[in-house]
Amino acid sequence: MNKLKMRLVFVMIFSFMACQQAVADSLYQQWVNQAEPDDKQLQESLKKIKEHKEIEMRGELFTPIFHQRSESPETSKQPVCMACHQKLPHRKNERSRTFMNRHSQYIACETCHMRPEKIKLEYQWLAYDGDEAGQMIANPEYQENKLDKENRRKKLIPQPGARVAPFYSDRPVLEFKDDEFARKIKADWKDASERERAGIHARLHMPLEKKGVECQQCHGKENPMLDLIALGATDEQIEKIQRNTIVRFFVRFKKDDERIRIKELLK
Repeated sequence: MNKLKMRLVFVMIFSFMACQQAVADSLYQQWVNQAEPDDKQLQESLKKIKEHKEIEMRGELFTPIFHQRSESPETSKQPVCMACHQKLPHRKNERSRTFMNRHSQYIACETCHMRPEKIKLEYQWLAYDGDEAGQMIANPEYQENKLDKENRRKKLIPQPGARVAPFYSDRPVLEFKDDEFARKIKADWKDASERERAGIHARLHMPLEKKGVECQQCHGKENPMLDLIALGATDEQIEKIQRNTIVRFFVRFKKDDERIRIKELLK
């Protein structure tokens, strides 16, 4: 009887530890661990791996002064996406890639590309630098969906490097490059065969949507994806976000091959 009790105690302890580990893992990590890609997804990943070519970044290129831009400073925390993707990840759509890459400086990749159907995510500022790196940046003035106008942030981004990121149960959904999960993936990839890498690639991308959200989902007034008041935006900032000229310009495009004309921005 005593042995049976001991076994039950050990089972309960291990079950509790497993539950604690599941809670400790980010939502993204849980989805990757549970992912079971089918043959089509594996073949697509294998094709991408076979066709992949390293991009050589060329420096010291001459550009006129007004076309030069300063590099954004590196943050102490880097998203796991950047283990493979470049800092400016949008490249294919020539019309919108500059606008979208600008977003990557204050919007986490997962905000646009992780959209679970049955789980409601919340969006808050996440610190990528400083003592709070990896943690939610609290907005103490925000109470019960109301914010004193006098106390709202004059500058919407609360600190350098901060990004709007998805949260679930008050913790970030995403992973960083220095997290244990990311380090293990990197080690597995190094020693994996081409087909094994295809499996890793497929699992990492299964929780994500290839196409990001439409501009109007964040910049529109009807059922916006982001709670701009909760993020600390003033009425003036909300007005500018919802009436953004470039967004309204993109909305008018009906075909992918329509060209950008400066005069269209004035409409």
